Amino acid sequence: MKRFQQRPTDRLSRRLVLIITGAITFGIGGGAVAVVQQPDYTAESLTYVAVAPAQPGDNFGDYAGLLDSQQRAVTFARLISSGLVADAVHEAIGGERSTDEIKRSLGADARAGTLLITVMASDRSPTMAARLANEGARALISVVARLGGAPSGVSDSGRLRLVQQAQIPRSRAGPPLSLWVAVSALIGGGFTAVVDHVARRRRRRIRSTGDVAAVVDGLVIEIASRRRSDRQTIVDFSTDDSSQAEQFRRLRLAVSFQPTVGTNSVVAVAGSQGDEGVSTAAISLAAAFADAGFRALLVDADVRTDETDRAEWDVGLTDWFGTSAPIEDYVQATALSRLYILASGGPALAPSALLSSAAIKRSLTHLRDLFDVIIIDCPPLTGYAGSRGLIDSADCFVLVARVRRTERAALAEAYTTLRTAGQSVPGVVLGDF
Repeated sequence: MKRFQQRPTDRLSRRLVLIITGAITFGIGGGAVAVVQQPDYTAESLTYVAVAPAQPGDNFGDYAGLLDSQQRAVTFARLISSGLVADAVHEAIGGERSTDEIKRSLGADARAGTLLITVMASDRSPTMAARLANEGARALISVVARLGGAPSGVSDSGRLRLVQQAQIPRSRAGPPLSLWVAVSALIGGGFTAVVDHVARRRRRRIRSTGDVAAVVDGLVIEIASRRRSDRQTIVDFSTDDSSQAEQFRRLRLAVSFQPTVGTNSVVAVAGSQGDEGVSTAAISLAAAFADAGFRALLVDADVRTDETDRAEWDVGLTDWFGTSAPIEDYVQATALSRLYILASGGPALAPSALLSSAAIKRSLTHLRDLFDVIIIDCPPLTGYAGSRGLIDSADCFVLVARVRRTERAALAEAYTTLRTAGQSVPGVVLGDF
């Protein structure tokens, strides 16, 4: 068998290098973005909301005044985005920033449970950020005083006070460059790992005849994709120009020329994983033999589930097993001339035991005398012990692979299993059934 797999250490090293490369690339990119798009400087000033004095010993009055001032602090903080504040700041700084820029720059936050309002300002210049924060606080105090309505005992000018002026910030707001690089590198490494994982899963699956040829020696016939509604139908051998029919005729010839195949032969058709179109391929191959004049029998040996149309095939292999009746009593004719079927019957309680039993082997030997060729529709060769019992009963095996479904490793394992058992594999059917 041709080698197509890398050693595990080589694959691990390649993935590690790929992930590290992705992390470095994203890290450099994140650092470049952080350098090019540096955040603005942010400065903060602090104001205080006065509390109306209560009568001596009036604890309830003190508490009510505190709650009132805290609510006022929330209300005052919302005024920072008003046009009154922005116009006042615009005038105070001599028009160096537009009113809209000032509105975007200023912000205020009333600290929960306190009487403090933080006035914040951001700007590309650290000096201007401090000026905006201080002038924003003064403008807010002026607007609050102009609105009036101070609590009893507190003057308009004294109910909101500037208690801490903003200082010129020394560093820009936002995370440092090293954090930008570290986070970008982590994102890059994770993204690269995910992309590599998806790509590897796609590469592991059969996608073309070349992928099959890299795993299996022998004829590879590719069945062109048909309409979805036709994918489970039998190939039409009555049409001479049918490309699908011609491909299965080629496969029939390849099977017939095998040294192990003579008259009254048993040909097994199997996949490696399941859901690969094995039944469609087996029916088509059996029909190809019948079309060539052979008396052909199709045996549905996939007894794991009841996929047979019970209305048409009311009895089958599992119904016969354990009885003393001749197995040919369960063989039924089909609509195609010279093609007969032994259906699977109902689900078997112990399918592996049935397929590996001496009774099955004796029955297949008996059926050889009744038919020119027997085509067995087998369960998957990997991950299912029952199919191994049919290996010794067949003269050759035809493998089936499905595009974007069958994995290379599974097909290689199935091929190796057959070759190790001394079986010949004349060809592989690749399709999108």
